Amino acid sequence: MTEIEIFKQSLDVSRIAMIITVIMTVISVTFSALNLAFQRSHDRKSVKPLCCIDKKKAGRSYSIVVENAGLGPMIIKAVSAIGPDQKTDDLSGYLEGLLDEGQKESIVILATSNLVIPSNGSKTILQIDDGNGIPGKGFEELCQKLDQTRILLNYRDIYDKRYELES
Repeated sequence: MTEIEIFKQSLDVSRIAMIITVIMTVISVTFSALNLAFQRSHDRKSVKPLCCIDKKKAGRSYSIVVENAGLGPMIIKAVSAIGPDQKTDDLSGYLEGLLDEGQKESIVILATSNLVIPSNGSKTILQIDDGNGIPGKGFEELCQKLDQTRILLNYRDIYDKRYELES
C-alpha cells in the first residue's frame, strides 16, 4: 500500500465518522425538541383550572358557588346570567331586573370580575340568607327564577388561556 492509498482510506474513515456524528446530532436535537414540547404541554395542563358552578338551596338560604377543582388558580373575568328568554346580562344587572324595589338590599352579590379562586377553593358569588326580609312566597319565586337561570362564567388560567363555562 502506498501512502496515497493509506491517506485515501483514512479520509474515508473520517468522512464516515463525520456523517455518523451529524446524524447523531440531528437525532439528539430532534428528541430534545420533542421532549421540550411535551414538557410545555404537561406544564400547561398541570395548572389548568376546572370550574364547577353550584346552586345551593337549604331552607331559607340560597347561594351560587363557583368551585375550582383543578390544580391551578382560576381568574374569573366575568359572570353573566342567561334568563329563560335567552337574554344575557351581567349577574348584578340581571338580578336587579328580577327583584322588587324593597328586595334589592336583601341580596349580597360578591365581586365577580378579576376574582381569583385558588386550587381546590371556592367562592360564593351570590348569597341570600334567611330570606333577608323577602316574604316566603317571594323568596320561593326568586329561588325558582334563579334555578331557571343559566350562569355563564368567563375565566382564565395563569397562562392567560380563556375558558367559558355555562351552567
